[in-house]
Amino acid sequence: MGDHVASTARGTPEPAGREKVVFLFDLDGGVGEAAAKRSLELLKECVALIVRTKARMRPDHQYALLVLLESAVLYSDFTTDASSFLQQVMQLTSSEPFPTLDMSSCYQALLDLRHAPDWQDTDTLRAILLYTRHSTIPSFGGGDSAWIQLSSDISFYLDTLYVR
Repeated sequence: MGDHVASTARGTPEPAGREKVVFLFDLDGGVGEAAAKRSLELLKECVALIVRTKARMRPDHQYALLVLLESAVLYSDFTTDASSFLQQVMQLTSSEPFPTLDMSSCYQALLDLRHAPDWQDTDTLRAILLYTRHSTIPSFGGGDSAWIQLSSDISFYLDTLYVR
């Protein structure tokens, strides 16, 4: 195993350093105003639960936010201040419907964050995709090279929550 990973009793890698958690938050409002608002509020509560739990376990974890429109846009850079991060999350509003989502922009943004100057060898990058679009199949318009790089990195994890 690499220097930055400890082994658990099951033999699976366990992060030894801080987690840098990036939420990829879908702002698509294409399911109707009432349903979009319910989905948005549910996702906000999910983010709050995750951040509060992680912050209690390890105060040095960092949180960043990418919003998903037709592509990923960095909304909030990494911070250890869970309260201010959650304030930004709670201010999010759904947008108009988007006919496409270029996932390559998501992976490129994650790769850019992974190569930030303050990255430490013991850091783990955890991306949490919060997706609500029921009629949009994501594409790889910009190619899959960023995904290939990330998926081969043992310090990268991708979790997905689909809400409809």
